[in-house]
Amino acid sequence: MRKRLLWLVCFSQLIACVYAQRCVPAAQSPGTVTAPIRDIIFQNDSYLGRERESAIVDAERNQTYSSNLSDWSSIADETAERVRAAYQDAGFFNAEVTARVVKADPDSPQFNVVVQVGAVGPQYRLGEIDVRNGMFFSKQRLRDLFPIQRGEIFSRNKIAAGLEEMRRLYAANGYVNFVSVPNTEFDDEFAVANLRIDIDQGKQFRVRDIDVIGLNAADKARLLNHLDAKPGDIYDPSAFHGHITGNWVLDPLLIKTDLDEREGLVNILIDVRPKVICPPQGTPCEVNGHFQSCSDWF
Repeated sequence: MRKRLLWLVCFSQLIACVYAQRCVPAAQSPGTVTAPIRDIIFQNDSYLGRERESAIVDAERNQTYSSNLSDWSSIADETAERVRAAYQDAGFFNAEVTARVVKADPDSPQFNVVVQVGAVGPQYRLGEIDVRNGMFFSKQRLRDLFPIQRGEIFSRNKIAAGLEEMRRLYAANGYVNFVSVPNTEFDDEFAVANLRIDIDQGKQFRVRDIDVIGLNAADKARLLNHLDAKPGDIYDPSAFHGHITGNWVLDPLLIKTDLDEREGLVNILIDVRPKVICPPQGTPCEVNGHFQSCSDWF
């Protein structure tokens, strides 16, 4: 009887998913816990200062990890990377950072992370930013996207921010396959870092067609009228993702795109049909007399 009930539940959910064609898997993330960190002890840290150290401690204490994690020493690696990133954000790209986990007390479940900072090397400043093969935009336009000037401390965060702004700019102009490859050349003698960015902007895409399923003709027309994109326009993903119109919030998960690489055109399908929560992976379903995961059905 129990097997039959399980089979009926799985089968009914499967039929609902197939009928709606909007199968949204149930959440499968394992349980998470915060690491039992009592403190992070910094050794030979002559630069970060108490404020930055406290920020790293707070970030690690609030970081969640899988409850299945049995070896907390991996937390040491992440803490070392956080400290290393902080040094790189201050221009010390050669900083040597290691970390280890030690018990806070013999009878305590908590532990301390001991961070050892070794040689930090020179503090680099920005030399030149050379953007190559941009083509669609001028070098100066792309250079202006980076919130850092020549002679300023070479900051990892500021370089990352510039690269992200570059990606957004190209995507907003139809270059959704845009790729940038940064290469940094360090001059230790003068403590200067020169950045070369090689760009592959790819093909520019335009909208070929926009379709909506899950609405009647009147609501479909109203939704299409509210969109910031029409057939023939340059394809800008931000015109769809996160767009709010009328009573609909267009979740990126509800938008499907089909890129025609040869023609440089994209078909967009907006699916606003009700979501159906399908059986979670690992749920036992009886199929042909034996049990298997429901995920095998999709």
